[in-house]
Amino acid sequence: MNKVQGLTLVVAIAGLGLGAGLAAAIRSSTGTSAKVQRLIHGGNGAEVVSTEDSQTDRTIALEDDAEPGSDFYEFRQRLRAAVGQRDRTFVESVLPEQLPIGFSVPRSHDALNLEESDSWFWAQLQKAIDVGCSPAENPPTFDRVDADTQIWVCPNVVQAFVSQFPPPEEVEGVSWQLEQAIVVGENVNVRSEPTLEGETIASVSNAVVTRDREEAENMQQASGGEIDPIDGWTPVILAGDRQGYIYNRYVYTPLDYRVLFGQVEGNWQILAMPGGE
Repeated sequence: MNKVQGLTLVVAIAGLGLGAGLAAAIRSSTGTSAKVQRLIHGGNGAEVVSTEDSQTDRTIALEDDAEPGSDFYEFRQRLRAAVGQRDRTFVESVLPEQLPIGFSVPRSHDALNLEESDSWFWAQLQKAIDVGCSPAENPPTFDRVDADTQIWVCPNVVQAFVSQFPPPEEVEGVSWQLEQAIVVGENVNVRSEPTLEGETIASVSNAVVTRDREEAENMQQASGGEIDPIDGWTPVILAGDRQGYIYNRYVYTPLDYRVLFGQVEGNWQILAMPGGE
């Protein structure tokens, strides 16, 4: 496949509502026609259990706009398999020589550390494509992308959040986004401590919850600035000001990284990865 070269990425902060943190199986990948995403995560001791204690009424509707059998859907299926297998050859074949990440910072293949199966890039890519995707709203402009290509964004969690949960008028800047966490999955455990051995104090399903921003900053400092996007933890505040932690595999935030896809000479390519706090 041809690689994208000379990408020109025009990203404004206002344009980052393109649609922003899993398992190898979701209903869309097993052939179901249902569009609402129901993750069936398992493994790593991160099982989900039901409780009678509902912690939020901010349920979010999540859909997958990639139609089974469509060109993009088939490409995403192949990419999911490659990422699950850490197939470096395939992933490099759909990457540009320099991948714009965040606010247009280009990264070479070597900088992505693809030889390390647990690298940051592998985790971010896996988390991005394992849930629903949508055509991007107000996408940036790229050179060498086919003129008639549809730009897709994965995941589309942030697009759903922005449309369903607009910030209050009195909130300024990104403070609203920094205090929100989107839990994707059914009956996802909220634990008393950031460990799989922590007591399960509640469960939530496809919901927006309050992110404990102060505790998140403390955890980030304690970890040296890096929080694993899958195997880390997100601190949250539940009803009654109770503090808890949710496994990052299930958590997305409005400022998360997203992956943009488009066609170059008829072949689907990864174009950019905007986002990040």
